[in-house]
Amino acid sequence: MKKLGLTSMLLALVCLCLGSATTFAQSEKISIRIVPKPNQTSRLSLSQDGEIEMSFEGNVPEELAKMNPMRIKMKTLTSMTVRSSAPDNRGQLEVEMSYDKSSAEMTMNGNPMPGGNEADKLIGKKFKVVYDRQGNLVDVKIPPGTGLPSESFKEMLKSIYGNLPTAPMAVGETAVVPFKTTFPLPIPGAGPLNLEGQAITKLVAVNKGAADRIARFDQITDAKLVVNSLDAPGPDGQRIKMNLDFKMSGFGTYQMNLDKGMVKSGDMQMKIEGRVTSLQSSAQSKMPNINVRGTIRVAVTGGN
Repeated sequence: MKKLGLTSMLLALVCLCLGSATTFAQSEKISIRIVPKPNQTSRLSLSQDGEIEMSFEGNVPEELAKMNPMRIKMKTLTSMTVRSSAPDNRGQLEVEMSYDKSSAEMTMNGNPMPGGNEADKLIGKKFKVVYDRQGNLVDVKIPPGTGLPSESFKEMLKSIYGNLPTAPMAVGETAVVPFKTTFPLPIPGAGPLNLEGQAITKLVAVNKGAADRIARFDQITDAKLVVNSLDAPGPDGQRIKMNLDFKMSGFGTYQMNLDKGMVKSGDMQMKIEGRVTSLQSSAQSKMPNINVRGTIRVAVTGGN
């Protein structure tokens, strides 16, 4: 009986020590900055599926009334090769991202829409991204003929790499970072909507893979419009003052290879809701009110 009691005490002591070691490991902060390591080649695949419904009310022109509601479906597929160089004498790292494949499809009420061939312009194009020795993005070089602004490319990079916090985190810890995105407004000549908010990111786990540490994150995003009104061209060519009310929310999961500084997988689903209304009286305005709602899913996979 005494031996059994001593054995039980030893087992309890071992379990207590193991439990203390596990708690310590979970609370230890680790660097989660995702920047490709020097002299490394990897590949990325990015897909985006969206379905947007627009319904019109009020002063609806006959041509729009025939399409009410308007359902737009879109799908884009992109694959890239990512090559990183050796750091220069200032410690800066240049990463080349070349488009291997790029395609886009869009339909409205089941009918193909023009513009899908624009994605072909990206094939073979090489974009360059420069990071400093701390892993901060310092420069983006866009090749000519793409029609893609540098800010749009930066936002795409953030969506690929999860827009993660830069400060070290512990497993179970949550951090908040700014979140920005754009959404095309369905009014000719109005330009895209700029939405800003926050991304709440939780480091769920860090697991040891075959050779590297794989971190898993959950992320909740929430964004609203930066500007709530605009002057848009009306059907008769006159400018019409429009009021905007849009919000976007989403949830996603990401897996990142911490040792190679690259994305393993990511999946984000976004929901957008909005309304566009004319600030003029119905007698003066020939622009109908527009209700917008839809979902967008972005998935990314990466590997050597």
